[in-house]
Amino acid sequence: MKPSIRCARHHCRTIYNPVTYNLQRSYNSLPFKPKALFYPHSSNNIQRVSHELQILKDIDPSIQVVTASIDMKYKDAIGEAWFDKPININSYRRYKDVESEISTAFDHFRMVIHKKKIDLSFIHMFLEEQIVNMYVKEPHGEFGNLLTQLEVELPFDENETTYTSKSQYKAISGKLKVNEISEEDYLIKKLSGFNAGALFEKLKDKTELMGKDYKYLLEVNENGKRNRVRVHDEHFGEEDLGILIDSPPPAVGTNCQLYQLCMDDLYTPVIFNGLLIEKYHKKNHKHFLRDDVIVENVLNLGATSGFMVDDRQYIGFGDHVKIEAIDQ
Repeated sequence: MKPSIRCARHHCRTIYNPVTYNLQRSYNSLPFKPKALFYPHSSNNIQRVSHELQILKDIDPSIQVVTASIDMKYKDAIGEAWFDKPININSYRRYKDVESEISTAFDHFRMVIHKKKIDLSFIHMFLEEQIVNMYVKEPHGEFGNLLTQLEVELPFDENETTYTSKSQYKAISGKLKVNEISEEDYLIKKLSGFNAGALFEKLKDKTELMGKDYKYLLEVNENGKRNRVRVHDEHFGEEDLGILIDSPPPAVGTNCQLYQLCMDDLYTPVIFNGLLIEKYHKKNHKHFLRDDVIVENVLNLGATSGFMVDDRQYIGFGDHVKIEAIDQ
């Protein structure tokens, strides 16, 4: 292991197919004395992670740990993000406090980075009749109660790292207002005084290139959240032309906007030193053929169902957030 020394305040790495992987070696290789570890992992590594963290606690009782079974782009992976500052625990909810609400208790795992709120899905794993998800260990403490909700602030230094978020969907309309819907048919019939389906077809004709594959979203601005719903690319009869979406339509008067994604122009985001969160398709859930593949300087998290940043939804293939070290 050869950690980068370009950023002295944090160090990231991802381990794929861990077999002989050892957290103590990772700890000993760091170019600084860590105060905190963020330790995400795929659900099949829960037992390994528990074992490694007990060893780490014996080596350095003062270290703070936040661990979570969350979505990873690779099926068998463990991530590390070491910091020279503590991780702020903004809020949490314990499993034992919500056992009676089990069906609704598991809401989200949130990271705050550069003052941006990033909501990720996390994996629920039943292990010996107990739900295993998220734990926090404070300095000189034990691993606390099992958590169902957690918000943490990861101390990526804003003077040493940059933040970027990007969606590969492009707006093809201005702001539109919903005028008429058919709720039972999941159909939007009028937008800003226009026949919604006719407007949609006109925008498609104007922006699509022959021979390329496209997908569409409707971004709906409701209650301060910008949710995105998929638009079905069907053409209806002239009399009942509308836009069919895959969820109940927004209320009349709601503001929205149409977005387009060209599947032939997708690109894979690249990062060299930092944290990458990426929306990907389940079909692209990757495997490494070799064991103990260690990628230094990069923590790669995935999100098959997408993620949210400051209440805006990112659900397009290749949508991503990057926290990257500034070259020194």
